[in-house]
Amino acid sequence: HGFLDPNDLRFTPQELFPLPPSCSDPPCDFCRAQEKLQHLQQDGFVSVAGSGGGGGGLKERVLGFSRVFEKEANARLVLLLRLQKALGLKFTPIALRKFLCTPKLNYTLPIGPLDLGEMGERIKHMNVVAHAEGWLQMMEGLQLRAKDARSAIALLKESIEKFDEALSTCSHSVVILCDCAKALLYLHQTLVKINSKLASDNAYLLLERVNYYYQTALQLEPGNLTTILDYARYLEKCGKLVEAEKHYLHALELDPNFEEGLVNYANFLEYFKNQWNEAEKLLLRSAQIRQMRGGGDT
Repeated sequence: HGFLDPNDLRFTPQELFPLPPSCSDPPCDFCRAQEKLQHLQQDGFVSVAGSGGGGGGLKERVLGFSRVFEKEANARLVLLLRLQKALGLKFTPIALRKFLCTPKLNYTLPIGPLDLGEMGERIKHMNVVAHAEGWLQMMEGLQLRAKDARSAIALLKESIEKFDEALSTCSHSVVILCDCAKALLYLHQTLVKINSKLASDNAYLLLERVNYYYQTALQLEPGNLTTILDYARYLEKCGKLVEAEKHYLHALELDPNFEEGLVNYANFLEYFKNQWNEAEKLLLRSAQIRQMRGGGDT
């Protein structure tokens, strides 16, 4: 969309791995990474500013970097820094060190807003930042629901605020609309679980917002199978079985081989309509489709 320029993918070693303020003796992983990067640059694995037109494409350079460098540095850091420069982001040295030296970053411990030192004009007004933060908070809230419902509620509320912030600049995003609807539904379910007065006082308002977001998403993309199925499951949970079945059938009309739709409608028929034979036929059909698509044994 005009955000990226080929020159944004050209780096000096100093830009990729700046020296930390101080270093231990022996050198830390960060400094060893910088030294290794310089050797890689000399061998032509990494493109740097001022070099000629050779060196291969971005994919080849990154793959080559990853193969040679995987023991000393996390190749994801190179991708992070390429995006950082392309989008005008600047992370703190501590954040970059953490990203490099942590072998496996869990998505529940992401680089947070405080790790972002500067945000360039290219991304400053993009909704992706708020959406990503909202999604991470929603996932953290879901993980905490069984152990600490009150902390989960706080995280889900924060995620909804982030989704609303993203929607304020991108109200036509089906993905954000559906994510916000899910967060609202998870919040309602968690409040009910702890018998919160807030749940009984605001149940109608929360569920109305869920309904509004799903309906808006469907108006924007009437043929989106995932949204239709999510809305059908929501209606089922609300006890609106006639409307739920209507949407299950609509999804299967659009795509008779919609595997997830077949499974969910089969469960619906079994649990709510006692139509075991029909449910079994749908499940068998789903298994056959999976097998034909190479999804494993039935």
